[in-house]
Amino acid sequence: MKIGINVKLVVMGLFVSVLTGCASVPLNPGAEKVVFTTTDVPSACKLLGQISSTDVNGVTTSYTSHANLQTMEINSLKNRALALGANVVVLTDHETKYIPGSRRQVDDHTLIGNAYVCSARVLNKLTSMDSASISDAPVKH
Repeated sequence: MKIGINVKLVVMGLFVSVLTGCASVPLNPGAEKVVFTTTDVPSACKLLGQISSTDVNGVTTSYTSHANLQTMEINSLKNRALALGANVVVLTDHETKYIPGSRRQVDDHTLIGNAYVCSARVLNKLTSMDSASISDAPVKH
């Protein structure tokens, strides 16, 4: 009987590990070099297109913090930008929806940006942001 309980605990532990492992969005090789910013880029940069990423808390991830959702979305945008051949993502919009009745528990999070190819000279002047730099205030351009 004790063996049956231990097997159940091991299976539950593996299940939780799999769910937790799926809760992150890793950067693809090379995506760490993509600059993520709210700064407008010079007109010499070439716009490749608009990209977006949405994550729903508890559906595509286990329940996680707002900052973690933002980090996953930034990683997702960098991966998409790299796939287009871009080296810069300019955040143009983001939206945070909260679980009904709660102003603290994030239900879903969406980031929208434009993917650009910029010269090395421009890249050296841009400052890359992380999730801590994104507020819930509207993005102004």
